[in-house]
Amino acid sequence: MFKTAINLTKPSNELIAEKTRAILYALADKFLDKSDLDEIREVMRMTRLGQMLMDDGMEIKELENIKKLMKNTNWTIEQTMDMLEIPEEKRDKYRKTIVQNN
Repeated sequence: MFKTAINLTKPSNELIAEKTRAILYALADKFLDKSDLDEIREVMRMTRLGQMLMDDGMEIKELENIKKLMKNTNWTIEQTMDMLEIPEEKRDKYRKTIVQNN
């Protein structure tokens, strides 16, 4: 049922369709077992919301890597981002996040 509902919203990138997919995903996470969630995950991977969730996860991991490397090497944030080859367009956001959390 969830898979069908998500598939029905996929052709549209309108805000209401994206919100509907987000709600469906949250409900699926709460009520489905692991095997059903694996199916939903495959469906979600192809949506804009799925891509956004993947991007968020990658950013979280990059931030963790920056913090760990800074701690273990005593490098500055700039040296660390240079070493990790963090793209210039992400650096300001990461600087703000790391400084805010310290």
